[in-house]
Order: sequence, then C-alpha cells, then structure tokens
Amino acid sequence: MTVDGRSATEVLDEWGPYWVVTAWNPFSEPQTPADNAGRHAELVARLEAAGLTWLPAVGSSPDGQWSEESVAVPGIDREAARSLGRAFDQHAVFEVADGMLRVHACFADWIDERPL
Repeated sequence: MTVDGRSATEVLDEWGPYWVVTAWNPFSEPQTPADNAGRHAELVARLEAAGLTWLPAVGSSPDGQWSEESVAVPGIDREAARSLGRAFDQHAVFEVADGMLRVHACFADWIDERPL
C-alpha cells in the first residue's frame, strides 16, 4: 500500500492512525476504467462534502496481483470507515495503526491483520 506515493508507515508516522477505502470493483467484480473512475470521484466528493482530509492511496494484495485506487482518511472511526466501504459495496476497509495493517470486513465481523 502506498499513500500519496509514500509508504504506509511513513504516512502513519506523520498522521497517526488512518483508514484506507476504495470505491473500485464492488464486491471484487472488475469494472471498466470509466466505471471505477466515476465511483472514485463519488467517494472523493462524499469525503469533501463531509469536510474530511484525505490523500490518494493505492491498496494492493500482499502478492501485488490486485491493486485499486483508494483514499487514505485520518480522523474517522471504525464504523465510519466500514460505512463508507458498505456504501461502495466493498468487502473490507483497511486500518493503518500501531505498526499494523488491519483489514476490517464491511458486511461481517471479521478482522485480519499483519505488520506493515
């Protein structure tokens, strides 16, 4: 994962905890580039309307086979992040905190984590 072209750890050191959310590929179903761009613009508009700070991010699978344009958002809690994920039909959102990357399900109650 990168945030504004930097490592997740570097941004964590600067910002403190933050969440990473995407609007791309709802329920992991690939969409056209135009559809993903429109969904991303809608996510950004929602964040800006709420007055939230955000940075561009790229979330990716550990093996690098899957990546999606995303946003990193500080200052929101777990439920707000999961709610955003649900609004864009995402399986999960990512929490970056305490040197860990935690994956929180949006429609279930599981959490997975790994060191950054």
